[in-house]
Amino acid sequence: MENVHDLIVNELFTYKSVAAFIYLINAGREVEIKYNHISAFISKDGSKKQCSIWVDKTEQAFGNVEELLNQAIVQGRRVIDIWEQIEFDTLY
Repeated sequence: MENVHDLIVNELFTYKSVAAFIYLINAGREVEIKYNHISAFISKDGSKKQCSIWVDKTEQAFGNVEELLNQAIVQGRRVIDIWEQIEFDTLY
């Protein structure tokens, strides 16, 4: 039987659940994503604020994960607007 954390990880990778993403990042997990052949890394560790996304080694830092989703830009588009096209590569 899976534990709750594993169920949430599965929810992110299977259903692209925004809630699962927020939970996992807040729990200290890190994720590599890909959009339109551009890789990005999302983490709280090493962030200038509470959480960050690094695209081409350039950090965009935010006060919380919700701000990151709504304000972070990848290839000129907000993360929340490209959510369905994002590929989740690796969860650390």
